Amino acid sequence: MLIISTVIVLAFLCFFIVGLLVVQDKFEPEIHKEVYEDSKTIVKPLVNKNLVSFLEKPIDLLEFKNKTKTVTTGVSKGANYLYKPNNEESIYYCYYFPNDRKRKLFKINKITVFKYGENKHVYDDDTETLISLDINYSDPNLEQANLVGQTKKQIEAKFGLDFSISKKNIIYKHNNNILIINLNNSKVIAYRYLRLNTDVIDQDLINRMVF
Repeated sequence: MLIISTVIVLAFLCFFIVGLLVVQDKFEPEIHKEVYEDSKTIVKPLVNKNLVSFLEKPIDLLEFKNKTKTVTTGVSKGANYLYKPNNEESIYYCYYFPNDRKRKLFKINKITVFKYGENKHVYDDDTETLISLDINYSDPNLEQANLVGQTKKQIEAKFGLDFSISKKNIIYKHNNNILIINLNNSKVIAYRYLRLNTDVIDQDLINRMVF
């Protein structure tokens, strides 16, 4: 009788231990998984909406040209890394906007566009595509694109901290658009915006575009 009782107790203990192991195995992996997934969500970088919006449309080109009539123009060959829509009879066209000639330093802001068809040589052309901005002096008519003179902290507050550094430039990029900001003593002295023919922007390509 004692032997039977001992066997029953041992059987009960084995059943109880196995039950605990099954319950532990069932719930612990799910807890670990949740912690892991939460961790991935926390560290996942967020795209700066101000940066994306700026790179998609830094200026209202037609509005800017209507405000700025002191300009010279010319046809450009265009670098081979620039975006080029597949249009026949098309050209790269440049607008050169000089600053006040009375200033000590004479500078020019250059805007390059892509033009095609009957409007190739029309100034008030609303069909042209913005390709690049080369901005060397502050101009209020640029509105949100009037970055020259701003501090590095102001740029970071606007576009975020997700940039690379090359020489004295900080570089923002998204898809096939890139913004290269030239700094001196943590202040913007010039910048270059470009729309490229590729979204693979490696260091070799960047070296061809920086100041």
